[in-house]
Amino acid sequence: PAEVNPHQEDSDGDGIGDACELLPDNCAEAQPICPGTFTGNNEDATNDGSSSCSPFPNLNKDIWFSYTPATSGAVTVDTCGSPFSPVYLSIHTGCPGSPANEIACDGTSCSGAWGRVTFNAVGGQKYLIRLNGYAAFAVEYILNLSGPPCLE
Repeated sequence: PAEVNPHQEDSDGDGIGDACELLPDNCAEAQPICPGTFTGNNEDATNDGSSSCSPFPNLNKDIWFSYTPATSGAVTVDTCGSPFSPVYLSIHTGCPGSPANEIACDGTSCSGAWGRVTFNAVGGQKYLIRLNGYAAFAVEYILNLSGPPCLE
């Protein structure tokens, strides 16, 4: 990160080169995950998507994960127990994430404060998970994903 590289791309235009990005804050560069629990924050994230359930969509600091199940089955993604609320979740089938390609969205299912979405996944289909806080607030999160195992 300390060395200048004039050919390094900055595909999300946030002033940080792609090789130096610490957050998956661009839909096209979503971090692949498999069932499990993940923690982090969106403090330095930018906004490149929207959803039907998060207020102030142009201000949201969103981060992205991708999940491709090996087989079809029920999938649950939640942020229950995250240290900050609300945390909104939406599931998309393409980039940029928008209400047009959204298959699920929620910010209130876990005790009215955190998001939980459940959907029926198709084996081999890539799903994009968008996580953001309220408006431009940075949030610490706990992301839980359960469902069929991932493709290797």
